[in-house]
Amino acid sequence: MGKPFSPRELLARIKALLRRVSFAQERGSDVLAFDEWRLDMISHRLFHADGEEVFLSGADFALLKLFLDHPQQILDRDTIANATRGREVMPLERIVDMAVSRLRQRLRDTGKSPRLIRTVRGSGYLLATQVTPHHESAH
Repeated sequence: MGKPFSPRELLARIKALLRRVSFAQERGSDVLAFDEWRLDMISHRLFHADGEEVFLSGADFALLKLFLDHPQQILDRDTIANATRGREVMPLERIVDMAVSRLRQRLRDTGKSPRLIRTVRGSGYLLATQVTPHHESAH
């Protein structure tokens, strides 16, 4: 163990930590809002506007976060696989398609023409909505 900090060193370290925490809080909201949904980035909890909480597995959360970080952008299967699985997918593997399908179910985005997560034929998938920071105190 090293020698103890002097009161001045301890105060400087505390101030530095407080500055970092303050900066992290200013960077962005811990809750992202999109369409009729709110995602708490800390607890990984997803809420619909009607109050229902939807359970997300780790893979569901990683995929949803990827879409929320890149709204209105086409994400190809390799990008999705790398971000959620840490590897590229083989051409005939359906793991990305199944993960997107499962996330669509969680988001009530099923049917012939999903409106939130759209398939872009030959390219990948696109989150077709705006994403904004949500501040709980506004309610």
